[in-house]
Parts: sequence; structure tokens; C-alpha cells
Amino acid sequence: MAQQTPPEMLLQATIEFTQPINLNLARCCPTMDLVAVVTIDEQLDVYRFNGQRAFGLQRRNPESKVSSVCWKYNGIDALALKYITSSAIQN
Repeated sequence: MAQQTPPEMLLQATIEFTQPINLNLARCCPTMDLVAVVTIDEQLDVYRFNGQRAFGLQRRNPESKVSSVCWKYNGIDALALKYITSSAIQN
């Protein structure tokens, strides 16, 4: 029986980020060709696949940390962030 080669993923884009990012919180929105990333200082940045920054969001509370990021299923109407505070971590 011949051995099958695994499928290969094609490279869609290469983005160079200006700050280090948390890869666990990077989310892609293929319907809008966007990628949302959270930097290590807990700021959200959204980039187009061509590397252009679309928009960003700074956290309001310096004690809060982003725990998850999620696009709405169609990628058009919403991008949700879940924050936790340091007091919630300690309890």
C-alpha cells in the first residue's frame, strides 16, 4: 500500500508585527481577510492580510488581561474580546 502524503497548507499572507504578540490570542477572519492579534501589553490590533493595520483597541483597565478573542461567524458584525482582571485571577 502506497503511503499518502499529508495535505499542504498554502501560504496566504505574511505580516510583520511591530510588537510581540500572544499567538494563543490570534484569530483569523477569512470572510473579511482580517487577522486580530493581541500584543503582549494586552492591546488588540487588527490587520488586513496584506499587512496593513486596519484598527486597534487599547485596554481601559491596566489590571485587565485579554483571555479570549472571537469573530462573529460571518466576520462582519462583531469581534468579541473577553477580559479578566487581576482580582479575578487571585480569587
